[in-house]
Amino acid sequence: MGRQRGIWAVLAALTVATSCRREAAPPPPPPPVTLAPEDVATAAPCQLEAGPSISGTLQPRRVATVRAEVPGAVREVLVERGQSVPEGTLAVVIDDTAQRDALLAARSAVRSAQNTLEVALQEEVRSRKLAEAGGLAQRDLERAEAAVHLQRAQLADAQARLAVASLQMDRTRVRVPFGGVLSERPVGQGDIVQVGAALFTVVDPSTLRLEAQVPVENLARLSAGTPVDFLVAGLPERTFRGEVEYVQPTVDPATGQVRIDVALPNPGGPLLGGLAARGRVVTEARRGLCAPLSVVDFASAQPTVLRVRQDGTVERVPVRLGLRDELSQSVEIASGAAAGEVLVRGSARASVAPGTHVQLPPAGTPAPPQDNRARTPPRRP
Repeated sequence: MGRQRGIWAVLAALTVATSCRREAAPPPPPPPVTLAPEDVATAAPCQLEAGPSISGTLQPRRVATVRAEVPGAVREVLVERGQSVPEGTLAVVIDDTAQRDALLAARSAVRSAQNTLEVALQEEVRSRKLAEAGGLAQRDLERAEAAVHLQRAQLADAQARLAVASLQMDRTRVRVPFGGVLSERPVGQGDIVQVGAALFTVVDPSTLRLEAQVPVENLARLSAGTPVDFLVAGLPERTFRGEVEYVQPTVDPATGQVRIDVALPNPGGPLLGGLAARGRVVTEARRGLCAPLSVVDFASAQPTVLRVRQDGTVERVPVRLGLRDELSQSVEIASGAAAGEVLVRGSARASVAPGTHVQLPPAGTPAPPQDNRARTPPRRP
C-alpha cells in the first residue's frame, strides 16, 4: 500500500513538472509576410536625367490644306481619307474645258505674233536697204523699225498669256505637295468648286512638334539638339525622345519663361496629332545607383528606406539621395544602399514594420527597374 502511494506521488510530480514546462515554452514566431512583386524593387545602376518639365499638345510638323486655284466641276477624286500618299500623287482633277480653250487661244496668239514679227523684220530689212540707196526717207525706215519693236512686244505679251494659260491648265490637276496621310477630303466627284475652296488636307505624321515654355534660368543649358523625353496620353508604358529644335530669342515678360519648339520623330506613326504630352528637357544626366521614388520615406528629416536583409527580416536604413528623375519616377541613392539590395516600396511600407520577416515573391529577387528610355530613338548626331 505504501509502495503504491509512492508511485502515485512520483507520477503527480512528473505531471506538474511537464505542465510547468509547457506553460514556460515561448509562443511560435508569426509566419512571414508574403510580398507581391509590386511591393519590392531592387536597387540597380541606371541612367538618370533631370531638367525642367514641359507639357502641351502634339501637333504634326507639316500640315497642308490644298485649295482650288481654278473654278470648275470636280471631274475625278483619286484619293480617300486615311490613305497614305507619296509626294506628287494626283489627288483631284477639275474640269479643264475653259482652261483648255484658253490655252489653245493663247498658243494661236503666239503663232500669229511670231508670224507678224517675221513680216515686220523683213520689212525692216528692205526699208534699210532702200534708205541706204537713197530710195526711202529716213522717216519711213524709223516707222519700219518701230513696227518691229511693237511686234516684239506683242509677241512677248502673247507668250506671257500662254504661260498663264498653261499654268491654269496645270492647276486643274491637283497633286499632293508632300508625302503623308490624307486627313480630310471635303469634295467629291461632280462638286462645283470656286477659287480657294478646300480640296483635301494632308498631314505628315513622321515628325510631330510641341511648343512649350521653360523657366529662363535654364536658358544657359538650352540649345538646338538638347534631348527631351516625353510621356504621351494613351501610351503610358513608353517614353519617347525628341529634341529642341528652336529656342525663342526673347523672354516672355509676363511669365519670365522662354518658348521652345520641340521636334519628336515618329517613325511608324504610333503617335497622333492632338495627343496630350508631358515631358522633361534633359539638362542634366548621369549614371548612378537608383530605385523607384516609392521606396523612399520622406516623413523624417533624413530620408529612409526599408531594406530586406539576407535572413528575410526588414530593417530601416537612412539614405542620401542624389539626382531625381521625375519622368521615370526614380531617384539616385548616393549612399545607404547597395546594388542588388531589395527594398520595400509603395503601400507595403506602411504594413511592414522593421524587424518583420518577409517572404519575397516566388519568382525570386525582383528585376531592377527598367529604364524605358533605352527603347526610344537615339539622339541624332
